[in-house]
Amino acid sequence: MNNWKKNTALFLTSQAISLFGSSVVSFVIVWFITRQTQSGLWVSLLTVSSYLPRFVVSFFAGVWADRYSRKKPIIAADTMIAAFTCVLVFLIPQFTNTGIMMAALIAISFIRSVGAGIQTPAVSAMIPSLVPEEKLMKINGYRTMM
Repeated sequence: MNNWKKNTALFLTSQAISLFGSSVVSFVIVWFITRQTQSGLWVSLLTVSSYLPRFVVSFFAGVWADRYSRKKPIIAADTMIAAFTCVLVFLIPQFTNTGIMMAALIAISFIRSVGAGIQTPAVSAMIPSLVPEEKLMKINGYRTMM
């Protein structure tokens, strides 16, 4: 616990950067689909595929994070999200058919959402192992604000 401030600051900073990047990518995907299709159906499908898996998976991921190492699921989920974002960058310009492109965007958003559903509870479970009990409320407030 000697370096808890440094470790916590590094951890929260890295998570803030990751969260910011994921939010920007999600925002761009929504606007891309909106501009390409001007269809409420496609935007609705994207919204469901972006949030429903995260909601469902987070129930199970919380249990995994409590039973196993928290570090591995955080790294694996963040790596998976980044890898599929890279796939998105290189794959989408190759499509000429709008329907196939939209389906690929929705599938990748679904996979990214599963990763976020694993990462979020694991990050929440990691904080108590980094921070002294008397500072936990304050640090959790910072994390929530982030």
